[in-house]
Amino acid sequence: MNEVGSSPDGLPDDRDTSPVPAGPPVAGGSAGSSAAPPGGGPAAHDTPWIETPEGGRFFLNAVLVAPEFCVLVPLTVRTLLRMLGLAQEPSVFLDTIPFVAAAVLPRVGWLLVVPLALSLRARRHTRSVVARRWLAVFALSHAAFLVYTVLSAFGAV
Repeated sequence: MNEVGSSPDGLPDDRDTSPVPAGPPVAGGSAGSSAAPPGGGPAAHDTPWIETPEGGRFFLNAVLVAPEFCVLVPLTVRTLLRMLGLAQEPSVFLDTIPFVAAAVLPRVGWLLVVPLALSLRARRHTRSVVARRWLAVFALSHAAFLVYTVLSAFGAV
């Protein structure tokens, strides 16, 4: 005759119906509470920061600022090279993305109000000092591109 939890071939059986002990009561909870996993594993408060709501808001803002950085990097490199006298004529590699952005921003740049508001809101709700500083950088980037949009709408740029 087979033991409970084993199949005729001696391998463990998935149909084990033996009761699972509940374990000792956890402070602030009932028996079997999942406040701390058995076996000394990580507790619920050991969740990686990026998987928390505050980390999720930071990640969303980082994604929303990426197109702006894609414009700022070639602009910065081009400006530095021209200041050093290494690149005086237009370059296909350094001028293409800023050229496209200059053509598109006056039409759709007003949408930057949304990521600006999101980054300011996330900055208010974030406790991490480093994340708050990066969110301030993101907000400044959104604001700069929004100012460019407004100025180009009035023909000042």
